[in-house]
Amino acid sequence: MDANRDEQWVRRRAQEILDEAEAVDEAEDEAFGDARGDEPDPSMADPRSRKQAVAQWLAEVERAKREGRGGDRDQQVERRQQELAAGRTGPGRYAGTLAQRTEQARIAWQHAYGVQQAKVEEYARMKAAGTAGTRRVPVLADEHSKVCRLRANYERLAAQLAAERACQVFCVSAGLILMV
Repeated sequence: MDANRDEQWVRRRAQEILDEAEAVDEAEDEAFGDARGDEPDPSMADPRSRKQAVAQWLAEVERAKREGRGGDRDQQVERRQQELAAGRTGPGRYAGTLAQRTEQARIAWQHAYGVQQAKVEEYARMKAAGTAGTRRVPVLADEHSKVCRLRANYERLAAQLAAERACQVFCVSAGLILMV
């Protein structure tokens, strides 16, 4: 009952809110003028210049593809490899070709296995020394859910890679290379 307000209080509070909003609007208009701050680039405002700019960007991308400058993809693969080697197996897909993704999956699995195995060994050492106390017994590395998930992912990619390589049987006939 103490929180109930009468109609006059509600009207006063509503007027205070409206006055505050108006003051903020005036201050922003004074500081920024008519601009809101989220206006598009002037070259993108006009439909004709926008079409021309997009066409230029697309032509640039196509030219880069023809020249074989796939640096972005190579950099992404290299960066992902470095992250995995450093133990940062955060979310995200593996990058690159199937062989590269398979290698990245192997690195992630082996890292997770090593981390979990270190926990198991540390617990065994502490238990032998009598300092384990009430610590939980860590899950064996081969049974840990993350390790199992990463191993299954690696095995799936490795099987795909093996199947892809098995299908690349080349028959050379009359100067033509055929994939069977």
